[in-house]
Amino acid sequence: MELSHHIGTLGAALTLLPMSRFYFNFRNSQGLTRDEVGVEFGSVSAARSAALVALGEAAREVTLSGQAGPIAIDVTDEAGLLLLSALALIELEEQFGPRST
Repeated sequence: MELSHHIGTLGAALTLLPMSRFYFNFRNSQGLTRDEVGVEFGSVSAARSAALVALGEAAREVTLSGQAGPIAIDVTDEAGLLLLSALALIELEEQFGPRST
């Protein structure tokens, strides 16, 4: 899952100091994809906003690929400490024939 472009764009737009590096790891039922680069933000709040945007982008990509299940963006600091997780559940329901009420 390539989220660094979306997150990097948000990071470049913010100019808060002092800057800290945050890592946005993507997690789904198939495993964890670690962010090896990270993005600098001036606050955990800014990183939280970026995580929500990244989660929305990830949900869109997962849905378009026809996959279902839980997805998450786990945000860690430079020491690897988990700061927050943004979670979503993608469910796909198909209805064939008349719906029962």
